[in-house]
Amino acid sequence: MADKRSIETFQDVATYLKEWRKGNNISQEEFSRFAKVQRTWYSKIERGQAENITLNSLLKLLNEMGCELVIKDTHA
Repeated sequence: MADKRSIETFQDVATYLKEWRKGNNISQEEFSRFAKVQRTWYSKIERGQAENITLNSLLKLLNEMGCELVIKDTHA
């Protein structure tokens, strides 16, 4: 079953990325090489310290993980 947790803050995103990577037994080095990003930058993301992450960059990481971003209209 897919993980459909509610992500409300960037720290929630960072936590999810780290849990996913560790749950798949992948090091930061391996994942950053696979995703074609700098390991130090990816490490900052996981710690919630990446100041300038763009939506495109986040979507790229999610795509490499086989995940997708879903926006839910809570007013419907």
